[in-house]
Amino acid sequence: MALILIRKLSMSKAQTFSTLCLFGLWLTLSMSLPQLQRTSFFSSSSTSSIKSMDDRIQLLRSKCRKYSDPFRPEKAVLFEHGSLGVEVVHFPTPKVPMSVCIPHKTGSKSWGIFSRQMKAEHEVESFIKYSSLSWKDKSALAYKIVVVRHPLERLVSVYRMIFEDWCNPEGIPYQRWKICSNEIFNKGFRSKLLSAATSSSNSSSSLSFLNYMYDSYRYTNDLYMFRIWEEIHPHSEIVSREQLKFTFKEFIHFLIEGSEDPFISGHKGVSYHWAPIWKECSLCSPLTTPDFVLHLETLSQDLRLLERIGKAPRSSFTTSFPHAHDQNGSQKLVAKYYSMITKDNVRGLVEKYKLDHELFG
Repeated sequence: MALILIRKLSMSKAQTFSTLCLFGLWLTLSMSLPQLQRTSFFSSSSTSSIKSMDDRIQLLRSKCRKYSDPFRPEKAVLFEHGSLGVEVVHFPTPKVPMSVCIPHKTGSKSWGIFSRQMKAEHEVESFIKYSSLSWKDKSALAYKIVVVRHPLERLVSVYRMIFEDWCNPEGIPYQRWKICSNEIFNKGFRSKLLSAATSSSNSSSSLSFLNYMYDSYRYTNDLYMFRIWEEIHPHSEIVSREQLKFTFKEFIHFLIEGSEDPFISGHKGVSYHWAPIWKECSLCSPLTTPDFVLHLETLSQDLRLLERIGKAPRSSFTTSFPHAHDQNGSQKLVAKYYSMITKDNVRGLVEKYKLDHELFG
């Protein structure tokens, strides 16, 4: 009912009632999976922040116990511990070092900036020694934190960065990966790139083949986006940068349905941005289980709590951290974009990110 109401709202009304829309969306998610915890990613109280944090940790550990059963398929993915995570930063603190696992699209840029600041200010001998240790030794010594974000909000961030306008010259992909060069818009050139990227022939001694192998690596992210676009628009041909855009509904459909194209399904250069958090951070191994679960939606409160319990890298942690997340603006965007999709789409997202919701509420 809440989602139907959202779809009937005009865009301006959806923005005006953004909080109601967001509540309705997540209510729909929770109603679809009654066995899941009904705690909210957005709930936090300054007067009971320690209890709130304890609740987060206890929820995570209870789910880890649930999935420690060797007959559960989740056991393999949750208890693997080849590292602390895909992207981890370490900080010196007055007591013990801190490690922070930062899944993509949970504020990794801000944490990277702060990490560089801290290392420049505090190259203490003990931390230099710590930095040279193996990840297992670091994990045994560190106070471990994982940063999480509401799945709905995280996907909006992914869409705006990557799928809304892939060739946007002001966008992060364009500036970071040097994408959308003129060559990639030649269909014959793309076909040769794809052939080189997927070929298992013995023609690797050919200079032209090697050149295309190099180019397929160079243009791999462009090729990935082209293949998705062509799959969504099978009767159209893309010839300009202005076409390489996706609606939010197309993006969500792609996430839910996936692709039978082996190049798309096997490509890892972009898809990590929307990978579930349990794939980005090691959560249930006794060696890597987090001591603190930080929600991006309550970042300021959680940073203050780190200061209160004496785990922060510095006393002015909250004020010196480079905040880049506007919660009020984010809620409006979430309401705007999710008013564009169907109830079945929402159910598909529930299923895709079900384990994240179980682990983090």
